[in-house]
Amino acid sequence: MAISSTILATTRRWSPPRGGIVLTLFLASGFAGLVYEVLWTRMLTYVFGASLYAVSTVLAAFMGGLALGSFLFGRWVDRRRNPLRIYAIIELGIALSALAVPILLRLADPIYRTLYRDGDPSFAGLTFVRLVLTLGVLLVPTTLMGATLPVLSKWYGRVHARLGLSLGVLYAVNTFGAVAGCYVAGFHGIAALGVRGMMLVGVALNALVGLVALGLSTMPGLEVEPPPDEPAPTPEPGSDELPSDVTPLTVQMVFWFYGVSGAVALAYQVTWSRSLVFSFDIFKNTTYAFTAMLTVFLIGLAAGSAVMTLLADRLPEPVRCFSLIQLGIGLTGAFSFIIIQAVAPGLAVFEALSEDATEIYFAPAVANMFIKTGAAIFLPTFLMGMAYPVAVRVCVLSLARVGRTVGELYSINTVGAIVGALAAGFVLIPALGIPWTLFLLSLTGIAMAVVLTLNMPMIHPVRRHFVIGLSALCVIVLFVRFPFSAQFHKPEPAQRLLGYKEGPLATVAVLENTIGERTLYVDKVGVAGTDRILLTDQKSLAHIPMLFLDNPTSALTVGFGSGGASWSYLQYPSLKKLDCVEICRTVVEFWPLLTVSNHGFLGRRPDPRYTLIVDDVRSYLRFSPQRYDIIATDCTDLRYKTNANLYDYEYFRLCRDRLTSSGMVVAWMPLGGLAHDTFLLALRTFYKVFPDFTIFYMNNEPTHYILLIGPQAPLQIDYRLMSAKLKEPAVARDLAELLLDDPDKLLSCYMTDTRALAA
Repeated sequence: MAISSTILATTRRWSPPRGGIVLTLFLASGFAGLVYEVLWTRMLTYVFGASLYAVSTVLAAFMGGLALGSFLFGRWVDRRRNPLRIYAIIELGIALSALAVPILLRLADPIYRTLYRDGDPSFAGLTFVRLVLTLGVLLVPTTLMGATLPVLSKWYGRVHARLGLSLGVLYAVNTFGAVAGCYVAGFHGIAALGVRGMMLVGVALNALVGLVALGLSTMPGLEVEPPPDEPAPTPEPGSDELPSDVTPLTVQMVFWFYGVSGAVALAYQVTWSRSLVFSFDIFKNTTYAFTAMLTVFLIGLAAGSAVMTLLADRLPEPVRCFSLIQLGIGLTGAFSFIIIQAVAPGLAVFEALSEDATEIYFAPAVANMFIKTGAAIFLPTFLMGMAYPVAVRVCVLSLARVGRTVGELYSINTVGAIVGALAAGFVLIPALGIPWTLFLLSLTGIAMAVVLTLNMPMIHPVRRHFVIGLSALCVIVLFVRFPFSAQFHKPEPAQRLLGYKEGPLATVAVLENTIGERTLYVDKVGVAGTDRILLTDQKSLAHIPMLFLDNPTSALTVGFGSGGASWSYLQYPSLKKLDCVEICRTVVEFWPLLTVSNHGFLGRRPDPRYTLIVDDVRSYLRFSPQRYDIIATDCTDLRYKTNANLYDYEYFRLCRDRLTSSGMVVAWMPLGGLAHDTFLLALRTFYKVFPDFTIFYMNNEPTHYILLIGPQAPLQIDYRLMSAKLKEPAVARDLAELLLDDPDKLLSCYMTDTRALAA
């Protein structure tokens, strides 16, 4: 608040009339923009799936529109007398086009259905189509959002000597609004108002901003006189008007390096989001964790921009300052990895669990996430925020080109952000791993600092040699001390690490205990394994529906895990088709280490009945025409990543719509780690779609889950038929491993049904 008060007090001396009101409007606009991003990502997840590829595609389309809008409108607005009126129209356009997004999403459904109907779409093909259609849906609102900064910069930046301050204020205020929008939407807004309600809040804000700005634009004295047609002055070293290090070469270098810094920033964000979850004990890899990380990231950008805004116009050597900022980002980015590895896991300031560890205290848990995230990434993001006012100070050389230059700066940075986000998620992390990715990003920042320093002609040789020597020393220290071989999943003293890989979607590991039992972990969450409880989990998801239904011939199992459920399904000769949808290909790669569970069936001659589909199951069920007698959902934890999406009303409806008339859905439901109200909510949601559901508890072991059985009609079990199936040699052998090869023993696992629950 002190920084904001200082900025507002300073702006009164040079800001245009009604500048404070316009800043408030731009704050609200930033709030609405991040609300839209959160909501659209969630809505598009329901359409395209929840994989990192789909989310990255949404991000690329969103930011591509921002880049296009800033580039086009920045070039156009410099010749307009009333940029404030244009800004008002843009805000009203954002409100109207945002309202149309849900409608446009539904219009795109037939295209996806055609892709799935005509054959299994390849990953590359799906990604390309998703990118094109997402860009088409979001093109108008995101292009208009991208136009707001250069258009308002043209109206707000009226004194050349204070351009760094004026344009930095705009950027900082808008980013602070984005911080608020991200936090409110992610933590409170959707829960309180729903997606539609928050969407209407964003639309109302944009409409209000547009109407107020339109009213202001009609007031006298608020127009901007267009400058005469004259070329922008060419900077000359040592001139009175420009700092000594601003030359034609350094201007171009800062411009392009600002684009590279955008790529580095988003690559850092993706890498941090993959690594920070290992320091969280609660809400690991949930929407809350991602929102906390994004909020801290934006706070750092806004705070850094706000501080540098006060200093940018007084910098005697802004290019040198820009180079030192890049050096600082490189060093603090590398240091962030050490914080994440060694410090953040122990920064649990508040007690977030009850004494018996059965209840989570929400506010303390969220506070701990913010503390750990802030300790790791606030300093580098603060420096990232400082770069914008300095880049404006260097690159905006004439009031006649304010809109154009700001638009080009914003667009090149945004294009860089797109490249960085996609490169980190698709290429760098899968190919190099998280430690090497962070090291490469750190080297990039240091290299930009060195190159800029070498090309500043007026810098004193001692300063040049100091920066180059410091950079070289830092690189040497990083090469010697950086934890390149660090692994986020470290085995306990009684465990042995058998396999570890940082894939594009998750970090997967297989660990073995002292008695030879193996567990498959995804982001340090156990999902499958070879101990008796986990084997019961996997086998029951196959045998219960196969034995209870009269003659099932097709099944879909959601999640490969260790491959145990798939193996158990294949023991039934009557099953003609088995599909397995797995969102993370890296999980499947570890099947050779879990043959006790899967019996190595993937390494033998392929079973023609079996198809492994790498896709998000929501997307697959929504668009595939295939119907099944059985759909079995094997989920790890409702709080983990997007697993809660496999327990909501829409998902259960998708399952029901893809069942045959006599089909059945089986859903794995954990008994621990959920609040009582959340557990009951999940049961009520399942009941709403399957009113005749039944609950089974596998009592052969002290299991930690129940099975929700959702038939299309009331469940009727044929005891004789079930006994006959159990006599099939392969089925009997598989269940005998767990002493469950007896029909009475299986039926004793019945717990209750809707009649008892309703009573």
